[in-house]
Amino acid sequence: MDIFENVNTKIGPTWIVKEFFNSLQSQARFLWALRLIVDRRGCAVNYDYCFFSDLNDPDPEYHFSGVKIGIGDDEIQLTDEEFAEFLGRACERYMQLHPEEKDEVTSILRG
Repeated sequence: MDIFENVNTKIGPTWIVKEFFNSLQSQARFLWALRLIVDRRGCAVNYDYCFFSDLNDPDPEYHFSGVKIGIGDDEIQLTDEEFAEFLGRACERYMQLHPEEKDEVTSILRG
């Protein structure tokens, strides 16, 4: 089961974010990635990635505002608020699909 169902790559750029979370789910990497995302460290699985701005990084690629999500060659940049919305929805759905891991998700989100 997907986190986000009926993702259509032809309707809007947010399919990239939805497919990123679906990829984590399908590869059983959701909780692993959630820990990294909550710590704003970012993560990558195969060609799917999420990374955060870091103005202290010497690489100018990390000098941006918000969060970048990519699937293969497609990428979208979100504000922190937009990303938080998707992350919240993804966590809610994940807990519906895996009620036995609800406490762990809640604990990770609390930091």
